[in-house]
Amino acid sequence: MTTSQGCNASSSHVKRIFMPECTPEYVKGLPVTSKARTAVDCGLSTDFRFALPIINSALRTDVTVTDILTICGSMRRDCTPMFRLLHYANPVCENGGESLALGTIIDGGLMVPEMQQEIIDPQTGTQYRVDYLWRLPSGRLVVGEFDGYEKYVNPQMNDRQGVRGAVHAEKERETGLYRANVDAIVRFTYEDVMAQHPMLNKLRAVGIPNAVSTTASTLTMD
Repeated sequence: MTTSQGCNASSSHVKRIFMPECTPEYVKGLPVTSKARTAVDCGLSTDFRFALPIINSALRTDVTVTDILTICGSMRRDCTPMFRLLHYANPVCENGGESLALGTIIDGGLMVPEMQQEIIDPQTGTQYRVDYLWRLPSGRLVVGEFDGYEKYVNPQMNDRQGVRGAVHAEKERETGLYRANVDAIVRFTYEDVMAQHPMLNKLRAVGIPNAVSTTASTLTMD
């Protein structure tokens, strides 16, 4: 991989990967690694919660799990981090922020939520799609919402209602979700997610439990 840097550029955050054998793809005349290979390289060199958005994004395109596993099978290194990423990957995440929050929840050891679930207001029939949904063993329903500022200020995301209209719509949405037997709605921002503990503490406060261990039980046969 060749990089070009100006005289004031810093290479402290540049990761160089040398591959003796690699068939490049070309984008606007520049040789680059394939999408699958790029996803694997990122997955093996980046912390889990930051790598998950990359894997989810790749899987939303034409990259398949088989493509990624094929790359791993051709490498002479431990690909365990990739197997964990593929286990939790969920391409229905709509953006990198949602994937980052999901990765943070998983890294924090909390119960993994369902993603992008639809909930119907029984009074109006309106369908609301929520970012995260926990169906707790007790029967309680908890909704998690990744709050970005853009939905309040971007006309394309708030139907040109402005901030006041967007806030009103959000209150109507919450009322509809509570009518649909949602017990709690937890909102967290990008800053909460990056700091980790603010988001995790909010979820623990409404009763989100730790994830059930997936360690296989030892079986004995007579």
